[in-house]
Amino acid sequence: MNIISLLILAVIQGLTEFLPVSSSGHLVLMQHFCNFKTEPGPALELVLHGGTLLSILYFYRQRIWELLLGLWQRERKSWVYASYLLISCFPAAIIYFLAKEKLDSMFESPLASASLLLVTGLLLLSTRWLAKLKLSNSLSMPRVLAIALAQAFAMLPGISRSGSTIVTARWLGISSREAAEFSFLMSIPILTGAILLKAKDICLLADTSGEICILLLACLVSAGVGIVALKILSWCQVLGKFWCFGVYCLLLGQTASIFIIW
Repeated sequence: MNIISLLILAVIQGLTEFLPVSSSGHLVLMQHFCNFKTEPGPALELVLHGGTLLSILYFYRQRIWELLLGLWQRERKSWVYASYLLISCFPAAIIYFLAKEKLDSMFESPLASASLLLVTGLLLLSTRWLAKLKLSNSLSMPRVLAIALAQAFAMLPGISRSGSTIVTARWLGISSREAAEFSFLMSIPILTGAILLKAKDICLLADTSGEICILLLACLVSAGVGIVALKILSWCQVLGKFWCFGVYCLLLGQTASIFIIW
C-alpha cells in the first residue's frame, strides 16, 4: 500500500465528500489517471468515509447533542426529526441490496464516473434559478422521501451525495441551512451502516499493523480536511455561490471523458 497515494486520496475524499463535486467520482478518476497503487473499490472508499463521518460528528456536534437530548427528554420534534433521518436510509439500503454487484462494478469504470459528473454539474447549475422560490424550513415525509431517493441515486460514482440531496431539498423549498444540515446528518446512519457492512472487506485492506496505522492516518487526514470543506461549503451557501461547483463538475467530467476515450 503506497502511503503517499493513500494520503492524497484522503485529502481528496475530505474535500470532495462535503463540497458537492462527488468524492466517489474523484477517487475513481484519480486512481485511473494517477495509477495509484492502492486497492480500488468501495472498501477503500469506506475507510476514507470513516474520516468524513468524524468530520460530520464534529462539525454538527451541537446539533447532534441537542437532538440526543431531545430524544432523551421525549420531545416530539426530536423524535420526528430522528425518524426522518432513519427513514432516509431505506431507499439507498434497498437499492444497494438489490443491485450490489452492479453498483460495485461501476467503481471500476472511470468513464461512467466522468459521465455522471456531468449530471452532477447540471443539477448544481439548476440552483441558479432558486432565487424566486418560496422557502420553508419545515421537513415533511414526502420531502424526506424525495431527498432520500436523491441520496440513493448518489450511490453511483460521479453523482455527488451532498450535491444531489441539497439540490433536491432546495427545490422542495427548504432553506439552504436546513438543507445542508439534514443532508449531512442523514449520512450518519447510512455511512455507519455501510462501514459496518463492509468491515470485513476493510480489514482485508490491511495485512500488517503498519498498514492499519496508515489507514487510520488516512482516516484522520480525511476528517481534518473534511472540517475545512464543511466551512467552505457554509460560506458558499451564504454567498449564494453553490451553483459554481456545477461549472467545475462539468469541466472535470468533460475533460476526463475526452482523455479516457482517447
